[in-house]
Amino acid sequence: MVALKNKILVFALVFFCCSLLKGQDSLSLSLEKCMDLAFKNNLAYANAELQFNNGRSRQQQAGANFLPTVSGFANQGISTGKSINPYTNSFINQEVTTGQYGLSASMNLFSGFSNINTLQQNNNARKASSYDLQQARIDLQIQVTQIYVQVLNAEEQVNQAKAQIEATNEQLKRIQNLHQSGAISPSVLHDTRGQLANDKIALINARSFLLSARMTMAELINTEIPATTKFEKINTEVSAEKTEPDGEQLFGSLKERAPMVLSGKYKTRSVLNALYVSRGSLLPSLALVGNIGSNYSSAAVLQRAVSVFEAPGSDYVIVNGTSSPVYQRQTEFSSEKINFNNQLRNNLFTYIGLSLQVPIFNGLRTKQQIDFSRNAYEYTKVQEKNMSTRFRSQVVIAANELKNSKEKYVIYLEQLSDYEQSYEIAKSRFEKGAISTFEFITAKTNYEKAKAGSITAKYECVYRKKVVELYQGL
Repeated sequence: MVALKNKILVFALVFFCCSLLKGQDSLSLSLEKCMDLAFKNNLAYANAELQFNNGRSRQQQAGANFLPTVSGFANQGISTGKSINPYTNSFINQEVTTGQYGLSASMNLFSGFSNINTLQQNNNARKASSYDLQQARIDLQIQVTQIYVQVLNAEEQVNQAKAQIEATNEQLKRIQNLHQSGAISPSVLHDTRGQLANDKIALINARSFLLSARMTMAELINTEIPATTKFEKINTEVSAEKTEPDGEQLFGSLKERAPMVLSGKYKTRSVLNALYVSRGSLLPSLALVGNIGSNYSSAAVLQRAVSVFEAPGSDYVIVNGTSSPVYQRQTEFSSEKINFNNQLRNNLFTYIGLSLQVPIFNGLRTKQQIDFSRNAYEYTKVQEKNMSTRFRSQVVIAANELKNSKEKYVIYLEQLSDYEQSYEIAKSRFEKGAISTFEFITAKTNYEKAKAGSITAKYECVYRKKVVELYQGL
């Protein structure tokens, strides 16, 4: 029974390991999956999102500037020695505990339209950051597409290099047989071995290019890519029809809605609003202010009448030559401290008023700020024009590169067909000893270069087509 349980356990472990390995082997990435990972993890795109969120926060803050500000205050202290009783304004010489408590509020009524212009400035800046985010998304899609195509190109180059090694190995076997029978010169055998070494070096270079492309993709999507990860194939068919758009026409249809162009436009508007804010500092500002508060003093007492009696005072009258004191009614008082709550109610005060601030001179700081804002506006106008020019260049170049890549691909296919036939003829004649090793290696090298070039040209067409499609989808 124990042996049976051990066998079942071993079988389960083996099955689990096989399933795990199979799952690793089946791990794959598609172009769409790489896009999703890039949008989620790419540092540059995350920074664009952060700038957009910051712009939204600044916009909310600019809107909140129209609201009043309210703050509370509380002061508590102890004084000793001679001081003024804050309750009676008389001199006392004792330890006194005092406190002042209240609320103060202010509301801006006019400040040279600074609040309005600040709100418009941040609204335009937020729109610009939203278009920057869209542009960052397009740039990231282009980068991911480019690297993904490079990975597929490198994989196919590796497969082509392996196929060449296999073909050279087969040829080397035939030449070795011919050499053993003395049918060919020993130099042919050594040249073929040298060619096999060249094929192996080409494979090493292709693998190095593949690893570099995979690592670049890992950095771009900020995700580790295991060595077993497979990249899914994409449609690499290249249409022979001339369907490439004209670059200038494409730019003309896109310039009014291109994120890069719109970003520059709203940045210029934002900087212009900042100039208006600076100019508003030259105007007076008016604010509505108000306060409510109360105070407390431990020296505050309440006098209560205890009794009333008559007693001779300091005045007197003379009757028949005799001075007689004048009796006055006097009141006897008892002192009672006023508690905290009663003092707060009794000492309550309020204030409301208008505060006018007229700028006269502040060391030319306002003038300098206006100059800085004006210079920033002039620079941003140039930058806006540059963004439009740069976008035009990108679109025109993208359309032209698509056209050129298709033409190059067609030429490479024709070249490959010619070199392939030349290589087959040279191989047959070389094995019969009809041509020299140099002639055969030349034909083989031309064929291999044409094959590698056609593969690269094919993937370049795919990449250029996707770039143009991204622009057309704006």
